[in-house]
Amino acid sequence: MKRHTSGLTLTTLYALINLSGCLKTSADVRGKGNDSQAGEMSVVITEHTEWCRSDDCAQLQWSPLAAGSFLMGERGDDLNRSPLETVDVYPFDLLTSEVTVGQYRACVSLGVCDAPSGCDEGEGTWTEELALSEGLPVSCVTFEEAQTFASWAGGRLPTEAEWEYASRSEGIEGLYPWGERPPTCRDSNYLSCIQAPSPICQLPDGHSYQGACDLTGNLLEWVVTLEERKPTGLEDFEVGKGGSWAHPVDALSASFRLYLPPEARLPYVGFRVVR
Repeated sequence: MKRHTSGLTLTTLYALINLSGCLKTSADVRGKGNDSQAGEMSVVITEHTEWCRSDDCAQLQWSPLAAGSFLMGERGDDLNRSPLETVDVYPFDLLTSEVTVGQYRACVSLGVCDAPSGCDEGEGTWTEELALSEGLPVSCVTFEEAQTFASWAGGRLPTEAEWEYASRSEGIEGLYPWGERPPTCRDSNYLSCIQAPSPICQLPDGHSYQGACDLTGNLLEWVVTLEERKPTGLEDFEVGKGGSWAHPVDALSASFRLYLPPEARLPYVGFRVVR
């Protein structure tokens, strides 16, 4: 059986892939069903500010997802995509974008979150001082640090099932937010594109029907996976979903998962939050 894991070098990664007191915000985004095209959607977004114990809190925008059932994973013996199974999902709100440097800085400034202490390889998006990178998704954050931010923001990390449901635009047929068509650089930031992270939500052609952006590419995103879904020998690893600017296009499908050490600080790994 094939299995993909990640150590701490991109070279190894390529070889393995081969191929709380908060006033909440909301984004009311309604589609016309699973067969809708993006251009047919009715989108109404209401923005509020979420204050987490201080006026210094990050501004967060959410995309609501309705409850539903969907086919999660793929058939076959690839443990990074299988099994194929029907999963029920309760309603939840998904952070519309990956957490940005600016949003993460708000948590650091209050002494709740730790600043990313460098990267295991390459350079991340975090800077010690305010910079032009504030609108970039924050990278080189460990699984635990991502959980700390999520709790501070009044939420948690998404489960793998929730994340995949969102990446399939509430479970539509297909491996991407828009359906079956393979990604291009017009809708996703991956290895064949700019080979660096881009500011959030710059590729509207890749947005989900519920308004979430960058679910394919830009940064791989930490998710919470059931222990029984982890292969033997990888029980202590966590999972990243969605591929990134450093991954080939095959890693961008909703079903693909990459196993990572939870303490990894990697320039292609970030996260988003659900509530």
